[in-house]
Amino acid sequence: MIALLAADVLVVLAGHGLLRLAGGGRPIRRLGVLGAGSLSVLSGATLLALATTVAGVLGRSTRPWPLLVSVLVVLAAVGFLPERGVRRAADGAGDQRPTHVGDLASAAVSAAVGLRLAGWVAGLPVWHTDEAAIWAYRGRLLSLAGHLDPRAFLGVQVLYPTQDYPLLVPALIAWSDAWLGRPADGPARLQLAALFVAMLMVTGWAVTRLAGSFAAVAAVLTVAAMPGGLSHVAILLTADLALLAFALPLVLVLALWVRTGERMLLAAAAVLAAGAASTKAEGLLLALAAMAAAGLVAPSARARLRLAVAAAAAAAAAAPWVVFTRLHGVESSVINGGTLSPASLRRTLPMAGAVATAVRDHWPGSPVLVALLLVPAALLAAARGQGRLLAQIAFTAAVATAGLYAQYVVSVQGTGAGAAAYIEGHFWSTAHRVLLFPAVLCALAVPLLAGAASRTAPDQPPPDTAEPPVDSPAIRA
Repeated sequence: MIALLAADVLVVLAGHGLLRLAGGGRPIRRLGVLGAGSLSVLSGATLLALATTVAGVLGRSTRPWPLLVSVLVVLAAVGFLPERGVRRAADGAGDQRPTHVGDLASAAVSAAVGLRLAGWVAGLPVWHTDEAAIWAYRGRLLSLAGHLDPRAFLGVQVLYPTQDYPLLVPALIAWSDAWLGRPADGPARLQLAALFVAMLMVTGWAVTRLAGSFAAVAAVLTVAAMPGGLSHVAILLTADLALLAFALPLVLVLALWVRTGERMLLAAAAVLAAGAASTKAEGLLLALAAMAAAGLVAPSARARLRLAVAAAAAAAAAAPWVVFTRLHGVESSVINGGTLSPASLRRTLPMAGAVATAVRDHWPGSPVLVALLLVPAALLAAARGQGRLLAQIAFTAAVATAGLYAQYVVSVQGTGAGAAAYIEGHFWSTAHRVLLFPAVLCALAVPLLAGAASRTAPDQPPPDTAEPPVDSPAIRA
């Protein structure tokens, strides 16, 4: 266990180095201890997943030695390189370093929830069907076989509808097994629990700066106690919680970037988008929704160009796995030539109304209560000059929900009463996981928008991304 803890510290330091390299400065100096630390955990997991994927695609060993450890050590060392000269503060943006009461309170609440979760899952064996058939199976393939074998997608696996899922969670399982010297389900679950705690800490850190300390604590408690959502998902050795752990901080980090223009935040957003895309097939959709929403409210063409570069970097990070699956004929069971064919669409589109009803009936959490609180919070935020933040949250939730809804529609099987029965059973077993991101985002929006509205300063374009007036000295020069 000591070896695993040391290896996990290396992963976090490598994540810190990745942020240092992409952000052009020391993360702790730019983001503060809580922001830099929690984002380094998520960045390190992304880096480990991408390195494992590339190694597997190239036919190299997916065990820690020699390739993975070498990459992580190099990136960890980058994080300690001295800065050259004194860089101007965030290229003109506001400093995110000051420690607030919200940081301390959010860290305490997140740690307490994480310890409770860790004590709950540390001794659990693999028991859920998806755990055994998808995630533990692939994780043990990487750790025991030591390479990514395309034959793993043949045989009985052909019958399972999630073959194109990426390797972030299997990479974490393999990493844990390798340092323990044996397959172990409990420590592998603790890797996902660490992502959960990092998500809560990023949430508290970001909401503190967007909406204040009280809103931050409320946001952390809202996410941690999401009824019908995390209570079913957080204990499973699957990618549903990991996807939320990247997608939710991505939205909040982008909201901070829109407000401040801080380069380090945009670098972190690119890494989080790559991490989301490395968890499940839906990760690309959620990353695209978050990036598109940020582009919608970005204050200038220059800011949109920077965002496009970050999005391209995240897409490039996801490319190796996409190429591997296409070369070996591994395709999505939901979005493919069969489900999008005219014949299939003529069969499934008439069931769109039934799918919409199922989305409403199986929406995670307490949708009526959230709606009753969200509407006045949104109206107050709009009236108090928080239109950018409101539009970003609303657009992200709408695009994510629409995409997931379309996924459900095109995947309907059967016709008539058979299709209706399939829809009900499919939603009963998956909706609390698949719809988790938009549900949590809507719930989180209540304290976020209410807290932001209570602040006197409305949204302002950051100095480094705002377009100068046409008669400014810069334009005349």
